[in-house]
Amino acid sequence: MHTQQPATTTEQGMMLLSSRLAPPRLPNALVERERLLTALDEALSTPLTLLSASAGWGKTTLLSVWAHRQKMQVAWLELSELDNSPTRFWVALIAALRRCPDLPANVGENVVAQLQSPQPPPLSSCLTVLLHELEREPPHPAPIVLIVDDYQVIEESVIHQGMAFLLEHLPAHLHLILSSRVDPDLPLARLRAHGQLTEIRADELRFQEGEASQFLHKMLSPPLSEEELQLLVSRTEGWIAGLHLVALTMQKREDRTAYIETLTGSQRYLLDYVQEDILARLSPDTRDFLLHIAILSRLDAAVCQAVTAAPTKAASQHMLVLLERANLFLVPLDEERRTYRLHDLFREALLATLHTTQPELEPVLHHRVARFYEAQEQWAEAITHALAGADFSTAARLMEQTVEQFWLRGEAATMARWVLALPEQTVREHTPLLLTIALYLLHTVGQTTEVQRARVHQQVRQIMARVESILQRSVAGTAHLTATTGTGAGTVSLPEEARLYRRLRLLRAGMGGHEAIAALDFERLNALHQEMQELDQDEEVIWHILPLAFNFILHYRVWGEGARLVPQLLSAKEQVSLSGSLFANARVRQWLALAAVEAGQLRLAYQESLAALELIEQMAGYALLKGYFQTAQVEVLYQWNRLEEARGRLQTIIQDAATWQQSDLLTMGYIALMKVELASGDLSAVELSLHEFELLEEHRGYGGNWRWLPVIRARWWLAQGQVREASAWTTGLIFPEAAWEASLYDAFPVVMRVYFAELRWTEALELLERFSGNLGRSANSRITFTYLAQYMVALHHAGQNEQAHEVAARLFALTEPEGYLRVYLDEGEPMRQALEAFLFPHSHQHDLAASTMAYISQLLAAIAQEQPGANRSLVATPALAPGPSSAQQESVSPSAPGVSLTQREQDVLRLLGTGASNQDIARTLVIELPTVKKHVSNLLGKLGATSRTQAVALARARSLL
Repeated sequence: MHTQQPATTTEQGMMLLSSRLAPPRLPNALVERERLLTALDEALSTPLTLLSASAGWGKTTLLSVWAHRQKMQVAWLELSELDNSPTRFWVALIAALRRCPDLPANVGENVVAQLQSPQPPPLSSCLTVLLHELEREPPHPAPIVLIVDDYQVIEESVIHQGMAFLLEHLPAHLHLILSSRVDPDLPLARLRAHGQLTEIRADELRFQEGEASQFLHKMLSPPLSEEELQLLVSRTEGWIAGLHLVALTMQKREDRTAYIETLTGSQRYLLDYVQEDILARLSPDTRDFLLHIAILSRLDAAVCQAVTAAPTKAASQHMLVLLERANLFLVPLDEERRTYRLHDLFREALLATLHTTQPELEPVLHHRVARFYEAQEQWAEAITHALAGADFSTAARLMEQTVEQFWLRGEAATMARWVLALPEQTVREHTPLLLTIALYLLHTVGQTTEVQRARVHQQVRQIMARVESILQRSVAGTAHLTATTGTGAGTVSLPEEARLYRRLRLLRAGMGGHEAIAALDFERLNALHQEMQELDQDEEVIWHILPLAFNFILHYRVWGEGARLVPQLLSAKEQVSLSGSLFANARVRQWLALAAVEAGQLRLAYQESLAALELIEQMAGYALLKGYFQTAQVEVLYQWNRLEEARGRLQTIIQDAATWQQSDLLTMGYIALMKVELASGDLSAVELSLHEFELLEEHRGYGGNWRWLPVIRARWWLAQGQVREASAWTTGLIFPEAAWEASLYDAFPVVMRVYFAELRWTEALELLERFSGNLGRSANSRITFTYLAQYMVALHHAGQNEQAHEVAARLFALTEPEGYLRVYLDEGEPMRQALEAFLFPHSHQHDLAASTMAYISQLLAAIAQEQPGANRSLVATPALAPGPSSAQQESVSPSAPGVSLTQREQDVLRLLGTGASNQDIARTLVIELPTVKKHVSNLLGKLGATSRTQAVALARARSLL
């Protein structure tokens, strides 16, 4: 399925909101209602103010007047029907807050990125981050009033839950005002009971006689008599829209008293007057223009030209100006008078008239607007109007084109609602679309809470039920035709039917896999994995990702055989690179990087992790999962002994994981950080991290699941010379003869180091040889390398030098090309003694290549620098550092031998070397994003590189990093 990439950036998307982020212009016939303005001033003593009344009671006008009078910061957001999506709603609300001058222009930037990601974190996490930003910027924040108008359009329960959370944790300097036609689904009773709510309702909003007199005096000449005024206020019950409508109607009437006496005061009756007394008096061209544009929630000359089929855009703009001058309920939304909206009640009356008098025209108008928005690549508006105009084929076509785009923006649930609204015939014609949307929905629950996962699974089941219903009717129809006519003419062909049933089974297995992973039910996961492999027969790349994901989980996490996946993932990378799917490309490269680490292919892992991170940067809101993509890179940096880079990366991972409540990533980050701190000899930092990790395990229970805490603690004891404590830990470990759990592979090397510290060489050798079948496996070179390193050490110290030489030769051949350091350095003094044996005149050095002897010398130098009192700043030397492959070198443009970089370019290059994105660099160096891009471009030119990856590799090769 062809996938269109996002047409606009987040910033451009926010610019589209501009007409809704400022109070509307004040009307000419304005009555400044001091009693209500004072009430709003006093309402700031409570966190929430609610204006609740039906249409036409002046809520928006009152708030607009109040906002224009304020000296404090006012953020304004006018909602529309399209905002009934959690992502769009909160992005719009943050855009409104950004208009406050005392807040940073990029406030909420990270939150927007996470909200618009395919797998957003829990909403409470996003809102917590936003609230923290609002509280700390500036140190003593000025009061902010956030006004949200037309909240009645919100029906999505997730948005209501988010607003309730926001209210519960609202900073003291932030006040929320909601305007709604109905009471919102918020905990109003509790807020009311605790004195945290101010309410202004229809009784307070209705015009009193004095206010009505001022209002009507500006519209009617001669003015009404006192009796007429009292009668009109009584008849309309102070309903402002009613007074406005009546005043417009009365402008050309002579029998005003009789006219007033006929009014009943009901809104429905007054809407009849709109049709009979306002529209009937307009010219046919003006009336038709109004009826046509009534289907639009926002008006400008371009869209009005499209819906009315006007000859020019200028003609539409001229008509809009005329309508505004005629006071025909047209509200300008900007100072330039380019964007408007119709008064809600007037628009409702127009729509009712259109539906009654020209019902056949409605779908035509919606179709015109859908085509207009499609040309503008405003897909949500285009699909909404296609659905409203019953043009379901167009809606389905647009959804097929943009399904991945909506998923990338975190709006897969929105598309699910749309597709569930399609009629049966359209579903029958576009059945694969439904299952594709279900698949993307399933890809939103990778790192979510149990509640979110259950909600998504329920939506997936609803979509699947529709497809199954269609398929069952298709089969029944085919059977009936076959029985009556002798021919089969089902609506779904047999190959297509088989494919759809296969996808249904794959989706069920995927949901079961998510549940099995959450429950750590690996037996069930094994069975589901087998089923998914049998079902993995689809021609569309995106359908391969689900079985590939669970195949990776089993091999990498459960069986500890990630190295076996490298050939399959290399093949998958070639396939997905042709698909154009950013998600598929990024995930396959991520898995390939992790599998390459297990296979001992550090250079491949580093290159693929960089490539995956570059893809993530293109995916805007996918940055939430950046930490998961960096784990392979951190392991490579660790093995290359580039500890400071690894530490910096891990600190960012941990901070982000804590912010977004990614407990599994937080656990992995702490484990890796403690390894780095142990390697650096920073034992106080290890102790601090151990304490934090223990608190995490106690609070969330994740540490116990990973079973890493005792292993790290034992390594810490050894580093401090507390061999007795470490030895006591080893007595409780049992290594079975059969298959091992993944945690045992991490514990065994530490047990060996305890034996080494106690000089128990023979016992260590016996254990290494006894479990060589578990440890010396090609399916996991990372484990094998550690095993061989320790086997070599044990053989040497046990006096079996010939065997030690054979093992060492095998290990050097595997690790030297990839630049391994820590696999040797982690064994400390026993390894130093073993390596030095290769340099003695009577050793087997004559059997080793000169490059290998240089490698051994560099290893010994690195170990020496880790001795107490030595300078521990060693990183991988240029000879061992990752450089461009031969293919890359051939494609790199030549550059001057001496590369001269400015200080700022050096700063940018250093951050590029840590895998930082352009946004990360801008934030760290406190510079604008375009400036970062300029520096990166300059660096590429000076280094003769064509990509960030090449630039980093070349810089390392030239000792610039």
